[in-house]
Amino acid sequence: MTITITSASGSVSCGVTQPGEVIEIGESKFGSTVGIMFFGKKKRDDWGNWDVEEGDVSKRQSLKVIIKKADWQKIYRRLMSLTSIPCAYIGVAEIGYEPMVQYGYFTDATIEVSYPTEYLLSIEIEGLT
Repeated sequence: MTITITSASGSVSCGVTQPGEVIEIGESKFGSTVGIMFFGKKKRDDWGNWDVEEGDVSKRQSLKVIIKKADWQKIYRRLMSLTSIPCAYIGVAEIGYEPMVQYGYFTDATIEVSYPTEYLLSIEIEGLT
C-alpha cells in the first residue's frame, strides 16, 4: 500500500491513516452524542478567580445503533475482539458530521434486545485525539 498526499499550494498534513478492514455494524440513530473531555486543571482561588492549567483533550462519542437480529451475535463477538485495539469509528459518514468520526477505543458497549427483528447497540467511544 502506498499513500501520497500532495497539494498544489501550501503544506498538507494527515492526522491519522488507519488501513484495515471496514466492518459495518448498523445504522446510527438520532440521539447519538459527541463531546469533549478536558484533562487540564481548573481551580478557583479564595476570591473566585480561575486558575487554569492547560491539558490535553479527548473527543468522545456515544452512539445508538440499530443492528439486525441476525447479526447481533457476530457483532458482539467482533466487539469483544476489539477491546484493546484502536479503531476508526464512523457514526455518520456525511459531510457536516465530522465530529462523529473518531479514532480511539470503545469503553462500553451494550446490546438491548428490544425489537423482534432489530436490536439496539449503545456504544461509548473515547478518542485518542
